[in-house]
Amino acid sequence: MDAFCDAFVPIVQGWFISQTDIGLWQLWSDAMERHDRVVFVDVPSIIEGMTVRKSGDGPSSWTIHNAISRPRGEPWSKSGCKPGGYWIKKEVMPIVGGKPIGLQDKLIRDYAKRGQMFLDPCCGGGTMGISAIRAEVNVIMGDQDLSHAMIAVNRCKKELAKYSGPPARFELDSPPPKMVQAGLFG
Repeated sequence: MDAFCDAFVPIVQGWFISQTDIGLWQLWSDAMERHDRVVFVDVPSIIEGMTVRKSGDGPSSWTIHNAISRPRGEPWSKSGCKPGGYWIKKEVMPIVGGKPIGLQDKLIRDYAKRGQMFLDPCCGGGTMGISAIRAEVNVIMGDQDLSHAMIAVNRCKKELAKYSGPPARFELDSPPPKMVQAGLFG
């Protein structure tokens, strides 16, 4: 988590949200605190009917745990009270572990403003990217799984075409920003 935050906290100058499980929530929170960010208590997202993500060998968990932080001081300290949790119905997703578009729409609405930069470094099927496009929020997406990244790119191209025709730039193999440490994800 530390290397991840070292690479991405400088890019995300506003709110930082990691959608994770209960086992990793504290690690994300600790890594964000080491970057002198205000870290908030676990904000759960309840996805009604969600099934076990990977192995299927126990009870299903309907909860995604959101590790949320922001920079200290103004203007971020003046952004108002945010929801203490989210409840949403399960949706059919293009990849295992995908989050419902309704949930991502709510997170974008609550934590990003039009024109701001939003980062989704574990984009999976691109649902957060679709929400960012709808809200006119700039988004940088990536994923370590190329097949997931391809799904995300195709879904976001389709969403962008609804508003502006074919996108001017969508690249899977462009070099990472210079802030990202070489070999961090490879």
